[in-house]
Amino acid sequence: MCELSEIVEHLKQNPVFRMSLASKELFHSNMLAWLLESCDSDNNLLSEIAKALAKLFMPKQDSENGYKVLTVLREKSHLDLIIVFLPDNDDFKSYNRIDLENVFQNSGSDDQVLLEKLQKNCRFVVVENKFKSIPDKEQLKKYNKIIEKRIYFKKIKRTKISVDLNEENTTRYLMAPKVALNSCKEELQEELKKECRKWNTVSYEGIRDILKSKIKSDNDKDFTAQFIEYYADFLDNMLELTKDIEEKLNSPNKSAFPDWQDIFKLKKIRIHDFYEKLWFSVLLNKIIEMTGEGKFNRKGSGYTNALGLLDLKIEDKEKHVWYGIQIQNKQLRIVVEPEWGYKWQGECPKEQIIKYCNDILNFMNQQETCPTFGFSNTKDLCSFKDFKYRYIPLENDISIKDLASKINKALTAIQESTLIKFDSAPTEQQ
Repeated sequence: MCELSEIVEHLKQNPVFRMSLASKELFHSNMLAWLLESCDSDNNLLSEIAKALAKLFMPKQDSENGYKVLTVLREKSHLDLIIVFLPDNDDFKSYNRIDLENVFQNSGSDDQVLLEKLQKNCRFVVVENKFKSIPDKEQLKKYNKIIEKRIYFKKIKRTKISVDLNEENTTRYLMAPKVALNSCKEELQEELKKECRKWNTVSYEGIRDILKSKIKSDNDKDFTAQFIEYYADFLDNMLELTKDIEEKLNSPNKSAFPDWQDIFKLKKIRIHDFYEKLWFSVLLNKIIEMTGEGKFNRKGSGYTNALGLLDLKIEDKEKHVWYGIQIQNKQLRIVVEPEWGYKWQGECPKEQIIKYCNDILNFMNQQETCPTFGFSNTKDLCSFKDFKYRYIPLENDISIKDLASKINKALTAIQESTLIKFDSAPTEQQ
């Protein structure tokens, strides 16, 4: 297991890491875009890295001479990166590279011959960048719909000629650390074959390995070589943190929550959010394995109010209410909230919710020591607007297995509760 203090000290001395703190996940997308676009650079190191990365993200469609990167688009139509590839042949030799790039900025040439060539020959690669969370199949399905609707880059008025990203010319890559890809592997791979079809995977470890393989060991490095070496070292240390999470959550008997001393160390360099968000993403999948996915309609993990969290909920479709459990701040919360876009009809049914929460907790306590509430006035609810909950504190060192057991009991009680339908139904917000 890595020594977390050493990683913190390495990162503190890394100028590229310091630069990344301004945008974190976007920083890595921008770095990848810059490196991919350096294929024609006069700097040999940059051009070699660009070519190696292009092979990693190569379009899956056949081409006799292969493809080369023309340009990389960022945050277009909510997609992290779109890499535009052209065939590596003479078809576009007579065109200025800038003129070709401008087509994909929705400006530039109205040359019908050029656009016909681009329409026929260019290929697109969509990259979804997930550096600090488990990939979400619902998000991938949403991006599939964006691609299915076609994304236009250039269209000549009153003609049928257009250059666009569509199902036939697009390849998709999901980019994440191995721990994230492994944690969702079984579920995601099944979805890739069905609703999330065509998503290939690329690990950050693969990108790190390419960078390190191209950096020479001599001490006489120019600024670019030093910069890339710092970035490779930055990735190396961050990926060590992901391995640390994987190792600390590799057994049901391990602690479900990260050690507060680790979080304190990471706070010093402002990456505790990265660590906690990924921790709870991996923990969510461990909990699902133990409780069974069929018990809830909605699951998720996240990071709000400077704390990681888990959400497991069941939907009452008739009343438009969510019932479930939230794990945050070492609390197990019995939660009730209206569905998105709805609010409580009239006044919130406060007394009913209190009784409902107590019934769930009493069910959980039938074979356990009775827990105490986390506040003195047990007649009141905790709330954030229409989100209502009561909670019991969890032990600092509660195991994954014991946490899963508590969650399982709570979910069973929620499913069997006779108070599952409140008299007051939510109504759509105006």
